[in-house]
Amino acid sequence: MLGGNGSHADAVQRVDDAASFYSSMNVLYLLSFLATAILWVIWFRRARLNAELFAPGTQRFGSGWAVGAWVTPVVSFWFPKQMANDIYRASAPAGPQSAPPRACSTAGGCCGTRRPWSASSARCRSGSWR
Repeated sequence: MLGGNGSHADAVQRVDDAASFYSSMNVLYLLSFLATAILWVIWFRRARLNAELFAPGTQRFGSGWAVGAWVTPVVSFWFPKQMANDIYRASAPAGPQSAPPRACSTAGGCCGTRRPWSASSARCRSGSWR
C-alpha cells in the first residue's frame, strides 16, 4: 500500500497513464516543431526571392542557399544571418531610417544596466536612439 490511499496496481496504472500522456505530448511537440521548421524555411526562401526583386544583384548568396544554409554543417552558423541582413537591406527604404535599430537588452548595453548614470541610459529612458 502506498500511504494507505490505493494499491500497488493503482500506482502502476497512474505511472503508465503519465508515461502514455508524456509520449503523446512528445509526439505532438515534434510534429508541431517539424511543421514550424518547414514553414519557416519556406517563408525565408520566399523572402529571399522577394529581396532579389527589390534590389537585383545585391544578394550575396543564391536563392538555393535560403534552404541549404539552415542544414549545411558549419555554414549554418553564419550564412542564415548574412542572408537575413541582405533581405533586410533589400527591403528597407534608403536613408538613415534603414539602419537596423540597436538592441536595448544587451548585457551592459544601451539601457545602462550596469551604468544607470550613462548617457545611453538616458537615451533609453527618453526613447531617442539617434
